[in-house]
Amino acid sequence: MTDVAARRMTDVALKALPRPGVDFGIGALGLLCGVVAFWSTTGVNPTEVGDGGLAPVLPPIFWVAVVGLNLAFVLSLGRRVSSWLSPTLVAGLVLLLYAPAGVVGEVPRNAVSWRHLGVADAMANGVFNPRIDVYFNWPGFFPGLATFVHATGLPPLQVAAWAPVVNIALWSLGVVAVLRALTRDKDAILLPLWLFLIGNWIDQDYLSPQALGFLLHLVILALALCVLGATVQGGAPGWRGFWRVGTRVPEHDDGRLRRLTLGVVLLLSVALVSSHQLTPVVLAFSLLGLVVVRRSWAPLLPAILGLLVVLWMLYPASTYLIGHPVFASDQAGVVQANLTGRIVGSPGHLAIQEVRIALTIGLWVLAAVGMAQSWRAGRRDLRPYVLAIVPFLMLPILNYGGEMLLRVTLFSLPFVAFFAARPLASLRPRWPRRAGKLGLPSTARALVLTLLLSVLCAASVTARYGNAHFDTFTDKEVKAVGALGRLAPVGSVIVSGAASTPWASQDYSGYTRRSVQSLCEVDFAPAACVQTLRDLADHEASTGGITLLLTRGNQASLEMQGQMSDDEFVRFEAGIRDLAGTRLLFANRDARIYHLGPVSRTPTRE
Repeated sequence: MTDVAARRMTDVALKALPRPGVDFGIGALGLLCGVVAFWSTTGVNPTEVGDGGLAPVLPPIFWVAVVGLNLAFVLSLGRRVSSWLSPTLVAGLVLLLYAPAGVVGEVPRNAVSWRHLGVADAMANGVFNPRIDVYFNWPGFFPGLATFVHATGLPPLQVAAWAPVVNIALWSLGVVAVLRALTRDKDAILLPLWLFLIGNWIDQDYLSPQALGFLLHLVILALALCVLGATVQGGAPGWRGFWRVGTRVPEHDDGRLRRLTLGVVLLLSVALVSSHQLTPVVLAFSLLGLVVVRRSWAPLLPAILGLLVVLWMLYPASTYLIGHPVFASDQAGVVQANLTGRIVGSPGHLAIQEVRIALTIGLWVLAAVGMAQSWRAGRRDLRPYVLAIVPFLMLPILNYGGEMLLRVTLFSLPFVAFFAARPLASLRPRWPRRAGKLGLPSTARALVLTLLLSVLCAASVTARYGNAHFDTFTDKEVKAVGALGRLAPVGSVIVSGAASTPWASQDYSGYTRRSVQSLCEVDFAPAACVQTLRDLADHEASTGGITLLLTRGNQASLEMQGQMSDDEFVRFEAGIRDLAGTRLLFANRDARIYHLGPVSRTPTRE
């Protein structure tokens, strides 16, 4: 009996030890698949992308790499692995899902990134006028960006192109720090992180204040959970007595470290409040949730953060708040802006929206199952429940331009993924105690989990790059934007066909910029839209009229979002050309520039 017991203990010990050869094979497979997937996207031409986004034009090798990477990940579960393996696999997933943002298209994608570069450039040149737009009321992010670009000497557009990869790498560290406060189980951290990276199709990790804000949000939550946490001792049993009795005891014994951490959190909170409107509000409510369940050593922290938000709105941001209500007053309008108003557009765009909804709801369903399983198993730590649910409580309260549902989905995602991983954990392979092949049932579970994660990955790529038809740009479009700065008369209003225009990265405050999407919002009929621009040109005649830029991406944006069909766009442009006083200033394959009003320049063509 002693020999048998000793042999069993030896087998368990061997099972717990990493196997370098196996780990090397798994890591090599995962990283190779990530590199191959990334490499396969480098040849994608944005002019080949249609209403279905990037996914339909990706080569078959990309989807093979998706399956291979998820297989490598599944094989890393259920056993102790070398310390370098998990980061290697995560790096492969980041390459697969996020690195294409830096290479798809001939220039950096996402027009908002270009605009943020322009704001940073303007502030670096001393422009701090809160009447220009919202950015100058929450300027914290932009001087830091300008300082980074100047100090490193990196090309600003390349900084914008690779910002998603850098941001998601930092976010991943933040998610791991938060999850380590809730569990020490390797798989209970790695599998939720994998689901977080897959579920993050919302595309808020580009060069932006909200990307920095979400990182600070994660860091502050991690500090609040790890160092500023508390437990309740001496409470009576039962649900009702939980909040009324017992003593709140700090989880961390070092009082000096707690006070130092509280100071760091306050400094980070000031940086957050000055950089973004929404994130500090979500953070304050999340911290309040921890106070309510008596798991916070610093119960006044959410009140202090809320006071900072109020003071910033009353003083530095008071100019913007005039005419821009913070709280939602029309609940029907909130529903329409956040949900029903987004399910419109071309058939391809509608299919993309359906994939996004299905992926999000799928994760929510898995999370609901995981919550039920955790509760039945006696895991009554209320912190992840609170942090997953609290962001959604603000959905009917805050008005955020129709994006609140997307934003609260992102804020809750680390904790939704934490619970969603629990039902999937039962599909992990069960490694044998002795060296050898996996058994058939374990192999079947591993293949099922690999297939499920691969499907989720495919949905994530489809959802994340669903707007690639109009948010990726060609060199011709960028050249037209460059010509726009040279040809637009001083004082004229610059109008683009849609918000998806790679402009404003320089001379941000030098022109008033509008879009056909905003000007013709009431009526997109070609004749009505032409008349709207004619009226604006007449109104601005004394200051230079209108300089109108129409690009390939503009046309795709209007068509995909159901505002103008391709035929209507052609009729709209023909109507512009036929207006008295219209001059063609510039034209190439992907863009045209018109001036509505008297001009003296000679049109140029490529």
